[in-house]
This record gives sequence, C-alpha cells and structure tokens, in this order.
Amino acid sequence: MIGTVIQRNDTPSSQEFFFVHENGSEVGKGGYIQYETNGTVIARVGEVYTANEYFENAESIAESLSNSEDIQDKFPVDDWQVSIGKANIMGKFQDGMIQRVTEAPSTGSEIEKAEESKIKKFLGLESGGLNIGEVQQQNIDAEIDMTDTLQKHFAILAQSGAGKSYSASVLLEELLD
Repeated sequence: MIGTVIQRNDTPSSQEFFFVHENGSEVGKGGYIQYETNGTVIARVGEVYTANEYFENAESIAESLSNSEDIQDKFPVDDWQVSIGKANIMGKFQDGMIQRVTEAPSTGSEIEKAEESKIKKFLGLESGGLNIGEVQQQNIDAEIDMTDTLQKHFAILAQSGAGKSYSASVLLEELLD
C-alpha cells in the first residue's frame, strides 16, 4: 500500500481522486497506481502536492514571524506535513476486459503501485515488440507491436517541444534494426 483515497474538493469522482501519499513510496507524477473495486482500477498520477496544516493559517504564521522563536522549536510542523497525489482514472480490468469506470472510489480505499502486467496490457505493450523507450515512472520498456501499428493509420501527436521528431527518429531507427 502506498496511499489512501481522501475527500478533497469535488472528489473522489469517476474521473479523478486525491490520495494521501505515503512518504518514501516510489510513485510520483506520471506513475500508475491501482485500487480494487469490482475489478482493478488503473489511474495515472497527474500531480503531487505537499500540504502542512500549520501553514494554512496566515495569522499563526504572522504571529510566529513577529516572535524571535523558531517555528520548528515551537511546533512539530514536520509531523504535520503530508504528500497528496491527484490521480486521473483511466479504466478498470473486470472479467478479463478493460472497461470504463462508472463509479467513484470510496474514501479510505487503499492505493497500490500498479502491477507491471496490468500496465502493459492497459497500454497495449508487448514483449519483443519495437522498443520506443520506457514508460515514465515505471521502469517498463515501451515495446509496441509494429504489425498492428503499421496495418492502420497512426500519428505522433504532442505539444511543441514534447519530442515528436525524436520519437519519429527512434521509431525509424528501430524499424531499420
């Protein structure tokens, strides 16, 4: 277990949720996580935040600044700091198929790092395929089946500076090999 679903703003919903992130866990922005509810739900961590309840109150901070005492000596502020992750739900495995998620996770649900086999299946990666890089935060080779890819139209789409040209050159280099 790396975290727990919490209620924040209008979440949890069937599209996104926040979770308290255990210190020292290996999942950061861009990583994949999972939880169980009528199947295994896969989500991608969109952002990671830190929060400290002590620093939410402007009056207490102003008061401590006016005193010559160090905040760390006066209050255990380090004990109040937590990491919070925001996850976007991608889909779920149920009855051997990938399906759309129609319900929100329950607050208090346990979050785990997603299993490698489930990430590969969800993203359509195949061992022995064309290696175009590594899945962010997962240490999984991004190997795609070129037979399926080249039988259809495909495009490399991303924002400016995201590496479209580099991806095309890697793809061509792998095809030539």
